[in-house]
Amino acid sequence: MILNFINNIKSKIFNYLKILSFFILVIFIFFGLLSIPRVQTFIGEYATNKINKKFNTNIKIERASFDFNGEIKFNNLLVKDHKGDSLIAINQLKSSLTSILNLSNNKLIFDRIVSDGLYLKIKTYKNENKS
Repeated sequence: MILNFINNIKSKIFNYLKILSFFILVIFIFFGLLSIPRVQTFIGEYATNKINKKFNTNIKIERASFDFNGEIKFNNLLVKDHKGDSLIAINQLKSSLTSILNLSNNKLIFDRIVSDGLYLKIKTYKNENKS
């Protein structure tokens, strides 16, 4: 009777360990996939497409990368105006994840932005009110 009780406990512990190890494996696979540059760029393109549709903008990003410390890097970022002319071009833009989340909540609040190769062209077209 005691032996059956002990075997039952061992069996339950073994089953819980299998379930726990499965979840740990899934977490490692998830973070492993997130560390692949192509996956990061896909996520950046997906987010850019959502922003483009939501705000009717034309933003393109050649490469995006995310560090586990919360830093986000965008390489070759291009923003075009409503006429298709280059408005902003940046070789590399670095910011933090909290800044990007503020942007997705319609808040233009950035704690830090670092850019390399910034080109900014603000133009008002004749007979138009918006730039």
